[in-house]
This record gives sequence, structure tokens and C-alpha cells, in this order.
Amino acid sequence: SAIPFNAVLNACAFSKTMQRESLQIATRTFKELPNYAKRDTITYGNLLKCCTNLMPRSKSRTDMALQIFDTCCKDGLVGDLVWNEVRKVVPSHELAKKVLPMMKKKSIGLLTLRDLPRSWKRNTRDKQATVNENRQTRRKRKRTKEGAKSESSEPKPVRPLRNIVEPSYQSGRDL
Repeated sequence: SAIPFNAVLNACAFSKTMQRESLQIATRTFKELPNYAKRDTITYGNLLKCCTNLMPRSKSRTDMALQIFDTCCKDGLVGDLVWNEVRKVVPSHELAKKVLPMMKKKSIGLLTLRDLPRSWKRNTRDKQATVNENRQTRRKRKRTKEGAKSESSEPKPVRPLRNIVEPSYQSGRDL
């Protein structure tokens, strides 16, 4: 499982002291992870967070973050965390060079995760969240259509409320 590795990366990202050592630990952890588990969107997001928090603004920081983002795109693991972190760590003009040639929108500030190519998100759980959002939207539309039809018919009777009496010592719950 990638969870312990992600925890190490997250701890490194928020290290206040020994930032150079924390960055070294983070990069070693990231390199070792494939020997034990698959990287996931949290792994990439936490590593980008390490770049943001542990490296001073410089060309090397931007280059490292873009390299991480490129690998993440190839792995199809760009999720909300990755997209938010890469926008923090990479200057917008540099990110625009990478992303905008493939997009219809003209400004990097207007891009959302949904606007990014599907191939970049193909292995994320966010893809499933998008499917669920679409299902929920369809259900809401269906309910509003049904609601408009039922307004003309008689209202449904309301069930009477029932009191449930259960002393807390029987259930073990505090009331």
C-alpha cells in the first residue's frame, strides 16, 4: 500500500527544520515506492507539496515540479491535489507553456481539472467522482420533472411521527 509512503511524503512537506534533509528523504521515498506499491495521485500531490514548501523559488524548483507533473500525466494520475499543488509551485507562465497548447481556453487561471485531457486523469478516483456527479445531476433532473408532474396530482399523505423510547443503559449510547 502507498499509504505509509504518502504519510512520509506529507510529513516531509510540513517539516519546519532540516528542509534539505526532508527533501532528500522525500525524493528517496518517492524513488523507492514502486518497489513496494503503486504510486497514486496523493503520492504525486505530496511530492509537489514538498517542492513548494521545502525549495526556494528558482528554476530548479520549477523544473523539478514540471518533471514530477509530466510523470504524473503519463501515469494518468492527475487529480485535484496534483492540479492544485502544481499551480502553486510552478509559475503560471511556465505551466501555460506545458498545458495550454492542448487546451481550448486561453488562460491558465480559467482551467479546472475537468478541462485537462482525460488521459492525464485516466487512473484516478476523481474519474469515478465525475461519473457519480453526472449520475446525481441526471437524478436531480429526473426528480424535478417528476415533481412538476406530481404537483398537479394530490399531495402524498405524511406519515405520523413515532416516538422511540429507549433508555441509554439498554443501548449503551448517551442520549
